[in-house]
Amino acid sequence: MVPPLHAFATQRLSVQEWSSWLEDPKWKARLISDLGELLTERVLIDLPPSMATENNDAAIENWIIRQSQEGTTYVVQLAGADRIIGLLILAQSPERDDKTIHLGYLLAEDVWGHGYASELVLGLTAALAKGASIRLCGGVSSNNPASARVLKKAGFRRLDENTPQNTDFYILDVGWSASPERSQK
Repeated sequence: MVPPLHAFATQRLSVQEWSSWLEDPKWKARLISDLGELLTERVLIDLPPSMATENNDAAIENWIIRQSQEGTTYVVQLAGADRIIGLLILAQSPERDDKTIHLGYLLAEDVWGHGYASELVLGLTAALAKGASIRLCGGVSSNNPASARVLKKAGFRRLDENTPQNTDFYILDVGWSASPERSQK
């Protein structure tokens, strides 16, 4: 089960579950518009095919509906600013046990290389550490070494098991002392 985490903040980021954005027509329209700028080909290229969308309002609205059904999505903004710079996605992992949550994130191209991804993932793990014990799992395209570095910096370790071609999986146990048998799963 995705842990109940509605919002958290870091030094430079404000992260809020997008459900409140979707409830207000004005904010939903803004979200759709901002996602049109955020969901570029370069941002989406290394993500799973289910994350793809055409760049028009109707397609983005349908994408939002799909994302809302698959997990909990968060809007990532610069602290004290209106601009949406990314999304954070937490979803129950269907392939793993009930304490495993799949982590995904994407950031606008113009903020790449400024440490925001690392800050986001570290902020998430700190916020989750206050709750129940869970395992985070993130899949990373082998074409995206920067994302692998983000996860490693946050303490994730690469799984050495059969994974889909061109994808590496990284895990991090949050909120417990990992037992040797748990760490090997």
